[in-house]
Amino acid sequence: MIDSWYDRHTRDFVIQKKNEAGDQIGEAVRVGNKSERDYLVDLMRQEEREEMELDNYITLTEWAKEKGIHPDTARQRALRGAFQTAKKFGNIWVISKDEPLIDHRKKERD
Repeated sequence: MIDSWYDRHTRDFVIQKKNEAGDQIGEAVRVGNKSERDYLVDLMRQEEREEMELDNYITLTEWAKEKGIHPDTARQRALRGAFQTAKKFGNIWVISKDEPLIDHRKKERD
C-alpha cells in the first residue's frame, strides 16, 4: 500500500510504502511538488502490481520438472513463443504455475 500526504512544516510531499498491517516499509520519500509526487506514486503502484503478479510465477526449470519435460525443451519452446505466460528477466525464464503443457506438434495423417 502506498500512502502520501503534504507536510506543512517542511512544505514537501511525502510518499511512504506500508504493509497490510499499516507498518512502514523502508524510508519515506520527500518530493517538492505535486506532479513529482503523482509520478512517483504511480511508479510505486506499478511496482507493487508487478510484485503481486510475480507471486504466481516459478522458474521455467521448476515448471518443466513438474510437467515431466526436460528444462532445455521448455526453454526452447519459450524462445519460440509457445507459452502465453513465459517471461525472461535477465537470463532467467519464469512462467505461470498454471500454464498448461500443450503438445504443438502436428499429427501425421494416415
